[in-house]
Amino acid sequence: MDGARPPEDDAETEYQNVTINVAPEVEEIARRRAEAEGLSIAEYLKRLLNAEIAAEEELEALALEGLRSGDPHEAPLDYWIDRHRRLDERLSEGHATGPGKTGL
Repeated sequence: MDGARPPEDDAETEYQNVTINVAPEVEEIARRRAEAEGLSIAEYLKRLLNAEIAAEEELEALALEGLRSGDPHEAPLDYWIDRHRRLDERLSEGHATGPGKTGL
């Protein structure tokens, strides 16, 4: 994570045009979601990028907090078996999110 964020909109910000090729279905989803929020597609994508950067920063902060929280404790095998079982249950119930669940 390089910490770079898209700049805030102001009169002095210079922008570059970027062209991306996406399937028509993806373009329609982006357009509908942007319009639902009263945004252009460019503004919507900028908001998504900022949200992803913020999530990465939060995850990094939480990881560092965990590393600094004290002496490590070894988790027994039973703990990992239970965690795996609970994750499998969530996945089978359709509660997972992520790249495989976007429908894109």
